[in-house]
Amino acid sequence: MAAPAPVISNPFVVTQAAPDYIAIPASLTITPDAQAVTIAGTTDLADGTAVELYLNGVDTGEGSTTLNSAFTFSYSVPANTGETPIVYTFTVQSVPTPPAPAPTPSP
Repeated sequence: MAAPAPVISNPFVVTQAAPDYIAIPASLTITPDAQAVTIAGTTDLADGTAVELYLNGVDTGEGSTTLNSAFTFSYSVPANTGETPIVYTFTVQSVPTPPAPAPTPSP
């Protein structure tokens, strides 16, 4: 008598982020009359690293800093009074730390 074929589970996929990552939700849907969008994310950058929120590639000017590898931005959008959805593309970018000034040579 032949042995029964093995039973195999469905795949379980784990994606591990590369060093120096910033993660925010892939998408968010809000009601047409909602105006506040909250974007929460995580990073592995050091606590106190400045991050900026961009809307459609334009800096919103709203800086924040990471705290315990997490950050939150709140942004207000106008109500949608049209008949089609409006898409806002948000990204978050770390702000480079300026280099330390060069030492002044001694006379």
